[in-house]
Amino acid sequence: MGVLAFHLALFPAKAQTDVWDANPGALMACSYMQTGKAILTSDGYELSGRWRFASGADYADWFLLGARLERAGEIEPVIFLVPRHDVEILQTWRATGLRGTGSQDLSIERCFVPTHRIHGIRERFLGMSPGLEVNRAPLYRIPLPQLLFRVVSVPAIGALRSGLAALIDHNSLRTDITGQRVAGNPEVRLTVGEVATDIEEMLGILRDGIRQLSAAASEGRNLPLQTRMILRLQASRTAERCCRLMHRIFVAAGASGLTSDAPFGRLLADIQASRQHAANQFQPFGQSLGASLLGMEAEDSLL
Repeated sequence: MGVLAFHLALFPAKAQTDVWDANPGALMACSYMQTGKAILTSDGYELSGRWRFASGADYADWFLLGARLERAGEIEPVIFLVPRHDVEILQTWRATGLRGTGSQDLSIERCFVPTHRIHGIRERFLGMSPGLEVNRAPLYRIPLPQLLFRVVSVPAIGALRSGLAALIDHNSLRTDITGQRVAGNPEVRLTVGEVATDIEEMLGILRDGIRQLSAAASEGRNLPLQTRMILRLQASRTAERCCRLMHRIFVAAGASGLTSDAPFGRLLADIQASRQHAANQFQPFGQSLGASLLGMEAEDSLL
């Protein structure tokens, strides 16, 4: 929800004042799925549709919702900014993991959206967002998808780190059925050592990516598309890596780690749920990078 304030900063200035003037502490939730239907009217658009996975929906004052509309003779994906009173929140989030995100479905039967409350994905990709006229700091030149991919990756690392700490505490004094200390088990030791190392490696990779993006933004230049593809793939693979590592922790916790009082099952379910997020489906992003490296061109605006 926090990074959506960044996205709002890319909208026209009037849309920003619509939100912040009324409530400087306003919260936003989103569903970027292009499932909305928009019809052009004389002074804006009529929006309807249903969207899934709007994390934090129960607490949001405004929503950012995806749709496709025809502009300049072409079908273009856009994001609509819609106030809470125009949106029906459907209590559909009955998940096996990440239950606390409250990623409910949203529904709009029909609502009016003025033209200043839309943001085109193409203009964002080209670095021509209207909000850049008023938000001129280098921060706002960082490509939005690069931030979005990281905010759904880093929590998986946090959960994995929590799992590692729990495993160390769980196994520090525990003995196995032979009476031997579990901490002396070579496989347990290897799991602890490798997970700790991989956590630092993943964090280092993500930090380096942000440094590259920040440096380019500060210098007023764009990173090459292949570099941006690599940075995206690095972020989107994170949840998959965390999934595998958390499974090793779960195994190393043994049968005594199965109880509901222990955190291992919950953390494994949470990280697996994180892996299901569209931004963490790394395979198509890897394929796009591979195609680019092989000299094949493909349209890709999530960079």
